[in-house]
Amino acid sequence: MSKNTTYGKSLLDFLDIKKLNRIYGNSHSTLIGLCVDWWLKRGKDNLVLEGVPQLKAVSDKLNCENPPYPDEMRFRCKAKELIKSDAKNPKCVCDALFANNDGKIKGLLEVEGTKYAYILEKVAEYFRQANENQNGIYGGLEFAVVVFYPTTENNSFENYLTKKGKKENIQEAIEYLFEQKNKKNRNVYIINIIKKKDLEKFKKKDYSDYYQIVPNEIERYELKENSLERI
Repeated sequence: MSKNTTYGKSLLDFLDIKKLNRIYGNSHSTLIGLCVDWWLKRGKDNLVLEGVPQLKAVSDKLNCENPPYPDEMRFRCKAKELIKSDAKNPKCVCDALFANNDGKIKGLLEVEGTKYAYILEKVAEYFRQANENQNGIYGGLEFAVVVFYPTTENNSFENYLTKKGKKENIQEAIEYLFEQKNKKNRNVYIINIIKKKDLEKFKKKDYSDYYQIVPNEIERYELKENSLERI
């Protein structure tokens, strides 16, 4: 078993449903914190970089003026919280970078709601830059962790893969991610949190439906060499 594979297994064990099903509402910050905690506990000298350097996206895959996918999938030009740029010079950032004690970047973290295709493509952009500049700060990237947390109930990753109008978008993003990750045998772990309604805790008379959705199940995937496998 490779070191990268053990990365994925230990994180999947760390993010267990007993922790997650006590988190209501928007769990974005908590999920980042749990993943950061996992990396720090994994090695006493491990480091985490947050507020990470922007990645300048120079490939056509992040060209807002001439998007290769249908307009309905192109989140990047409108998602100002994700892309801080103009259309001619798009940039992107991930949620955190995992590093060794010498500051060398080993992994990246993305935590997002349901922008599946967009996020998978962004991870591919990090790998592309690592492939094209192996002496750069991302040249030592070994793995990526992607955590999706849909804010509606029963929103599984597998359903999204086959959803009408979305299948082509996400399949193209996955293909691009395969293309970039396989150039250096990197690992990608995808965690999707399926939620359910809990009407007993934050009752409707005081809270909206949004706060009654709680994690119920965790889907775990790994991108192998040429396939997306449930683990």
